[in-house]
Amino acid sequence: MNFIIKTHQEDTIYNKPHLFLLNKGMNSGKPQKEPFINSFVIIFENELTAKIFLIAYSFGKSNSGTSI
Repeated sequence: MNFIIKTHQEDTIYNKPHLFLLNKGMNSGKPQKEPFINSFVIIFENELTAKIFLIAYSFGKSNSGTSI
C-alpha cells in the first residue's frame, strides 16, 4: 500500500482517496473526512481509505492521554 502524508493546505483539492488527521492538541490523531485547521492529509493510491479511517479512528479513541 502506497500513501503520501502531507500538511493540509487550505483550499487544496485532492483527486485521490484521502483522509485528514488532526496534528495538534488533545484530539491529535483524530481522523476526519473533512479538513481541519492543523491537519495532515493522507493520500492513498486506492480505495482502502475506509479501512484506514476506521483503524485511525480506533487509535484516536484508545488514546487515554498518557504517553508510551
